[in-house]
Amino acid sequence: MVIAPLTVIWFGYTIFASALTGMFPLLINGIAGLKSADPTMLELMHSFNASRWQVLSKAKIFNAMPYVFAALKASVGLSVIGAVVGE
Repeated sequence: MVIAPLTVIWFGYTIFASALTGMFPLLINGIAGLKSADPTMLELMHSFNASRWQVLSKAKIFNAMPYVFAALKASVGLSVIGAVVGE
């Protein structure tokens, strides 16, 4: 809330509206993708005594990529709509 007025002053309302409308699908699908990692893969990594960083980088982010790319596909259209609304 504090940075929103500064962003509007610095970049204008168009970029702020575009980024705001494009951010939510990425955020929601990214979180869903991180939570959708295969439990057997996570169990295997824990049995090999992998650190939390290794589990995140090797298993969770790898499994979240289809969700993120699907969100990017939706965010491109939404950000264009946000730019039109911002103008």
